[in-house]
Amino acid sequence: MPRYFELEVSLRGIKPRIWRRFQLAEDATFLHLHQAIQIAFDWEDYHLFGFYRAQPYREPLAGTPDDGLNEVESPDAANVPLAGTFAGPGASKRCVYVYDFGDDWTHDVKLRNIVDRDEHFHRRLLAGARSGPPEDTGGLCGYARLVEFFETGLDPAGDPESLADWIEGWRPDAFDLDAARQRFDADEPVYPPPDHATAEPVALPPGTDPRLVEVVDLLRQTMAGRGWHHDLIDEARATWVDFVEVANPKPRKPAIYAAAIEYCVALANDADVSQTDVAEAYGTSVASVSQTWRQVWDALDLDVATEGAGGLMDEDNIMTDVPDLVLDMIDESYDELVMMADQEAAETLVQIVRRAVALVRGDVV
Repeated sequence: MPRYFELEVSLRGIKPRIWRRFQLAEDATFLHLHQAIQIAFDWEDYHLFGFYRAQPYREPLAGTPDDGLNEVESPDAANVPLAGTFAGPGASKRCVYVYDFGDDWTHDVKLRNIVDRDEHFHRRLLAGARSGPPEDTGGLCGYARLVEFFETGLDPAGDPESLADWIEGWRPDAFDLDAARQRFDADEPVYPPPDHATAEPVALPPGTDPRLVEVVDLLRQTMAGRGWHHDLIDEARATWVDFVEVANPKPRKPAIYAAAIEYCVALANDADVSQTDVAEAYGTSVASVSQTWRQVWDALDLDVATEGAGGLMDEDNIMTDVPDLVLDMIDESYDELVMMADQEAAETLVQIVRRAVALVRGDVV
């Protein structure tokens, strides 16, 4: 009969308590637990993470593969089974999960029970309360600012309009269990088992901006979830390290760089992946991917695969990527068009561009 760890996770330092309770398969790893917490609390998996023993605190159990910049080296979470901590001799009932070492979101993880169930699954959400904080809010102090704004309409920093736009309707008291279950519940693990996990170390220069460091882990996690072979994941991570050393890129949203790197690896290996595919996978825009992958490609003087390569002038890439790129750019520029002309002229220009894109695609117009 299948066996499951029933775990309860709560964010430390916040009242009323933000918590989730779920069951995770007995053969899961700490990487699977990391992913479960990310989805349960609506984190976006942009940052580094680590699991630690509850006592003594900060003794590492598992985490992001060491990139030479972590203060304490942690075993790769993909290779550390939960059973080694929560079952067997010397088992513990608690550990600590820390996400985003800048905001330092600390989660207390408690083993409530080990249960047998008739059904087979990977994870199931059971209960919870309140919304997790939005990403990059500045830790506990930033969260308190958001709550005060929600309750009073006032911003201690004096910029309520920008704050309202940024949180996009977030409510601290909101939690829809049915909707959360649809996102969370999974019959099979998303990440590959440990023998397929990539754990080759990479080294970025000391003092590299944390946002650039995060690209390494984001590539590993996202490409693994999308079914890439571990050799190509290692190639992507190594390509990123080379680009950082050669080009010294400015820090920006890690997802943009990660999407561009995956697209470069796809081109170099004749993989059937478009800019639209990677933009959707990383939650960024086609325009950002298109601009950034060319920077990487030119800086490293990369070559496409010798047979059937999807290079800069490949017909399939032009037909699939350029129309999407044009539409993405016109949507992003609409407000500027309205400011430069009047709304009627802007809408006319948009319609002309859309008709041109449809003609390129062969759509009926």
